[in-house]
Parts: sequence; structure tokens; C-alpha cells
Amino acid sequence: QRRVTWGYKEKLSTLKFAFAIMPLFRLAQLVFAVVILVVESFSRSIVYFFRRFLPTSLDDRIREFFGTTSERGEYILDVNELVTRNGYPFEAHTVITADGYVLQLHRIPHSREESSRPANRPVVLLQHGMLMCSEVWVSNGASQSLAFYLADAGYDVWLGNNRGNKYAYKHLRLSPHTEAFWDFSIDDFALYDMPAMINHICRISNVPAISIIGFSQGTAQTFAMLASNYETAQKVSCFIALSPVTAISKRAFNSIVNTVARSRPEMVYLLFGRKSLLPAALFWKENLPVWLFVRVIDNCVKLLFNWDTRHIPQKHKALAYQYLYSHTSVKALVHWFQIARSGEFQMFSDCERYYGKDSYSRHTPPVYAIERITTPLSIFFGNADFLFDRSVLLEKLPKSATVEAVEGFEHMDFLYSDISRQTIYPKLTQILNQHANHKSPPANI
Repeated sequence: QRRVTWGYKEKLSTLKFAFAIMPLFRLAQLVFAVVILVVESFSRSIVYFFRRFLPTSLDDRIREFFGTTSERGEYILDVNELVTRNGYPFEAHTVITADGYVLQLHRIPHSREESSRPANRPVVLLQHGMLMCSEVWVSNGASQSLAFYLADAGYDVWLGNNRGNKYAYKHLRLSPHTEAFWDFSIDDFALYDMPAMINHICRISNVPAISIIGFSQGTAQTFAMLASNYETAQKVSCFIALSPVTAISKRAFNSIVNTVARSRPEMVYLLFGRKSLLPAALFWKENLPVWLFVRVIDNCVKLLFNWDTRHIPQKHKALAYQYLYSHTSVKALVHWFQIARSGEFQMFSDCERYYGKDSYSRHTPPVYAIERITTPLSIFFGNADFLFDRSVLLEKLPKSATVEAVEGFEHMDFLYSDISRQTIYPKLTQILNQHANHKSPPANI
């Protein structure tokens, strides 16, 4: 991987350029975004030093009073505990990608009613979204989590993890404290992580092909892999995309986020750095009372994406929201902003340069050809989900793909809604049963 340099001179140059070319109203919005980040950082520092110099006994009493110890203690479990406490078997597997990242794959080989692993179980991989890890598939309780539902339905269930998150925070040569470790985008998830996980699963489960269910960014990286890696694509019997994202809707963000998204990449790096994206989220998750953290998340998604989360019960939020955040790179966010500006599901542009109002360099990165995918595709999205531009995806899908719009569903509802088990999950198993472990036909090259 190339070495990334980002010094004081580069930051100053970016600021001067932004002030010179940006319209006044967009500049004001960008300044407001900077103020928000400064206030958050200042607040975090106050809480940190306040707790640091408090007597331990007093700190414990305060945390217990506000619900940040005993109340949170039953929520913060790792994926092993989340699975085994619900009575299911659990396995952890280590996978090393071709470029040296060390990933963990998690497996639920059979249901809790079975004492041993039956032979010839169909295999399915669940791939999480952005800023998530494998925990999101098992954090909604035994009765509502998709991974447990599939295990009970007779599936050999695998949970994937992308490089950089809680269970893939290691590299053979690079340290997570260096910028080089975080120099990855959606392309790397598709080019390295997905093939490594799929090949390992096929080998361990002894099957020629597996099914994949992806959520949000997990759909994007799977689409990218299927469209570009024809050899690995033949090992995918079918792909189910929940809340798919391959292009960002113009209505996806509020005006402040849109301003940041339309800024040149160097400005995004200036705001968030070049390593992990929003690591402060872990600090607030650990220090805020559960009820307050839930309210903060609800308000943030309402402000940023206009989601009201009405299909997610409060009791589910208190549990599931504790597992929403895991590390990813700022570069992955920059990649999404490039996709939002271009309106195309494209590879990361390393040569992007801003030349003027809404004008970028003539360099055009390759576009992922979703229309050439031969793997059977099934798309599920909520008609109240305005994060992705559905017209871009629907126009490029192969004619054989099936599409279902779920009335009233928002982006997160496929993970956490209290009605998914009755209305969505049976449809998923019906699709999986049709294609279980069958290799896909050769790609249309």
C-alpha cells in the first residue's frame, strides 16, 4: 500500500482553496459543521478529564445512578457471548486477505435444538453495513435476529467482518495507529475481503457455492465483487440485498452533510482525519446513559437522514443501538461522497481534483457493471428509505433480478423492525431454498 502524507502545509492549502472557491452559503454550512465537531471534541475532553480526576468510588456511583454501569453491563457483550447466551453454537475463524488484513469470520453452524452439526446444510453469509460488524446480526434478541432465524431454519450461518472493524483490527505488517492501515475504500472490501471470506467458507463448509445476504454497504461491496471478480462470483448461488445502496439520493442528507459531501476530498480528510471514522462514537457509547445514547442516535438519524425509526421498538433500540458502531476508514466515506457526486456506482478516484463550481477533473474511474452480474439477485428496500437513489440501481439490474418495495420501511428496519420476522424473513428463506449451494452461471463478459 502507498504511504499517505498529510501535513500542515496540505491542510492550510485546502483551507485557502475552499475559502476561495466555495459559495458563501456553502461556506457557512461548512463552518457550522466544523463548529459542531469542535464542540463535540471539547465536550468529550471535559467528560474525560472530569472522570479521570474523580475518586473511583464517586465515579462508580455517578455512572450507576445514570445507568452507565449496571444497566449497560448486560448489553455490552461480544459476538461470542451474544450467540452462546442465546443457546446457539459458535465458532470463530481467522482469514487473511491477499493484502495482509486479518479478518474474523463468525459461524453459527446449526440451531440450538441440535446437538451436532447435520451434514449438507445450505450455507449463507451475512455481510454488515458501514460502521458495523458481525454483532448487528445477533444483537436483536433470539426471537428477532436474522442470524438466529436462519440457523433455526436449517442454515449454516456465517457472519462476515470488513477490515478495520472490531473483529478485523489487525494487519500482518501495518499498525492501526498508522494512516497506511486505514488506506482502504469499498473497492478493497470487494477486491480482497469478500473473496477471502467466500473462499474460506466454501472450503470449511465443503460446498461449491454459498448464498449471501447483505445490508446497506454490505450490498454495495457484494455487488462490486460480483461485477468484477467473475471467478469468485461463480461461488455465490444467490445474493439478497437488504436496503441496497449503489448510488446516493439527492434527498439522502440534510444541507450541512450535503455541503461536506460536495467538498473536495481533502476537505473531508481535514475534518475527519485519514484514519478511523468517528472514533469518538465509542467514547460516548461507553459514557452516556443507555436511554440518552438511544435518544442521541434517534435524533442524529432524524437530522441526517430524516428517519423516524417508528418500526423499531424502544426496547429493541436499547439493546441493538449498543452494537451499531464499529471502526471503518475515512477513505470509505470519501468513496461514498464520490459516488454521491457522480451518481454512478464507481471505483474510488485517486486522481480527483476540484477545478471550480461543480466541476472536477476529466479523470473518470471505472464503473461497476451491475447489469453483467449473472448471480440470481433479489432486492428488498423500504419505500420510506431515501438514502439510496433507487432509480440508478433499478435501471441497471439484470432483468432476472426480483425487486420488492416494503411499505413504510426505512433503511434500518430490515435489521431491527419488530415485524421483519413475520413479513420479511420467510421470504428470504424461500429465496435461499431455491438456490442453496448451486454455483452461478459464467459471467456475461
